[in-house]
Amino acid sequence: MFKQKDERKTTWMHPHSRHWHMIDFIITRCRDKMDIHSTRAMRRANCWTDHQMLRSNVAFRIRQKHNRQGTMELQRAADRNDTKGFYSGLEELWGPKKKGPVHLKSTDGMETLSDSKRVVARWSEHFQKLLNVPGDIHHEALDNIPQRITKTILD
Repeated sequence: MFKQKDERKTTWMHPHSRHWHMIDFIITRCRDKMDIHSTRAMRRANCWTDHQMLRSNVAFRIRQKHNRQGTMELQRAADRNDTKGFYSGLEELWGPKKKGPVHLKSTDGMETLSDSKRVVARWSEHFQKLLNVPGDIHHEALDNIPQRITKTILD
């Protein structure tokens, strides 16, 4: 989508093959795609992870259906780095956030769940399956790790 060097498009290097892959993304709505000017991987950023940090340059545009005075106040808040004022101004212009029903597929994918209790139960089932996987620990391999002498001087 953006013309730049390949090294700026990849975010993770496979530890064994040493090949770079693009596995991290910035998600936006289709209608807001034109507001994103560039997205690139920051190769030198220290994020305490094996992934590269992504940076996206975005130009937010306020739609014309809102009053001019409100947009000017928003711009002033943004220029002053007044985050609280900026978001309260956004809420004034756009109104409160509308919450709709959450739709989620069942385990077999055949049924759409919309009842909140069933949705919560499905999420619980999903994370139980995802996080509670028994590990493949070979105790023989752990026993073969050389042990170092404990230094009690620092206690």
